[in-house]
Amino acid sequence: MEDNKNLQIVTGILLFAAFIFILFVVYNVFELVRVVEEERGLRKENEYISIIEESASSEPTGTSQNIGSNEREVYSISYDISPKVTFLDESSEIVSFRTALPSNFVIQYWEEGKESEAREVSQDEYTNFHEAVLTELEPGKKYYYRVRVYTENGGYNESFSSYFYALSRENDTFSFAVIGDNRPKTGFEMPDEFHRIIYQIRGKSPNFVMTVGDNVQLADISDLSRDDALEAWKMYARAVSSVSVNTPFYVGMGNHDKPGNEDALEVFRSVWSFPHNGGGLDEYFDETVYAFSYGNAKFIMLNSYFPGYHNELGLEQTEWLDNELRKATEDHIFVFTHHPIQGSTRSAYSNSNELHRMFVEYGVTAVFQGHDHVFCHYEQDGIRYITTGGAGSPLYKDLCVGKEISEYHYVLIDVKESDVFMTAISDTGRTISREALSP
Repeated sequence: MEDNKNLQIVTGILLFAAFIFILFVVYNVFELVRVVEEERGLRKENEYISIIEESASSEPTGTSQNIGSNEREVYSISYDISPKVTFLDESSEIVSFRTALPSNFVIQYWEEGKESEAREVSQDEYTNFHEAVLTELEPGKKYYYRVRVYTENGGYNESFSSYFYALSRENDTFSFAVIGDNRPKTGFEMPDEFHRIIYQIRGKSPNFVMTVGDNVQLADISDLSRDDALEAWKMYARAVSSVSVNTPFYVGMGNHDKPGNEDALEVFRSVWSFPHNGGGLDEYFDETVYAFSYGNAKFIMLNSYFPGYHNELGLEQTEWLDNELRKATEDHIFVFTHHPIQGSTRSAYSNSNELHRMFVEYGVTAVFQGHDHVFCHYEQDGIRYITTGGAGSPLYKDLCVGKEISEYHYVLIDVKESDVFMTAISDTGRTISREALSP
């Protein structure tokens, strides 16, 4: 009796062990099949990527590749500067980009959830620089857009897709980022600190970005050419593309951007699209001096470097600024310039006091400036002067009349109706200063 019981126990143990072994074998068979399929899929993906890379690295005439069952040919039409967006007005948005090959394009765009109602804008001319205006937008709404470019011989690239939010003047709760002085010490490659800052900004999702100049390094080139300027701006545009693809970038000019050089200025205007309301000096100020409104605030971009003047705005730009300030009806006014107007120990505009009195008279909320590679917060007569010159260029110190922090950073501004808050954030994401800018 006892022997039978022991036999049953042993048999049960053996059956359980056999069951476990079978499960182990089955699991490993399925795992082997999964690994094989995964490796097969990875090989197919690598083959596809190899095709695209070979096409992208080919000569400008392009090498065609047939992918899958598609009978049309996919040519190498890479983007020198990928599509980016800029506000035009509440019902219009600009999409601009540059292709390596002369191409034309078709852009489809639609409000979120309404792809069946997509509208289309196209260009028949074959060029490298492209700019399209997307119209009939609803203020503040989210839109998707899809870009496809074509060469003269019928080749095309895979479509490029992203989204943006249309400008809204009714939105009184929003944020914007401000960066300045990210140009490299030499050459065109953007500093690592700048890449980290762009990564930080992308995570914050501001409504738009403002810069206060010295975006590229052109000042150390003795015989500056158009190709030099184009290469510099291409490197910059690529560095910010993860943000500019769906968030407008408003770029201000600094001395290292060489706005007084005709070739550099021509390239700048071909790469970027900004408001054409600056005027003056036979249109020299066009797209380097401008103003626009967003929500309950007005934004004014100045150009502190242009032919015949140094460290001053000059009469025409000063009169334009006075007129823009006088007619402003928004709750907040923000001014942007490269050269410091107040708060710097080493330099200021020759007409800084005149400008300061103007800001006081018209109730400017804050002035953002660069040139000094530090963070500096200086207040005079209720006007906040914020120097944000630490986006990647070599840092300076002991240049601020007020509160100075010599650290790589950018500034994030939050507007909540009548309240304005400023947060200075390091390239590693650490808050280094937070203050209210509104009274």
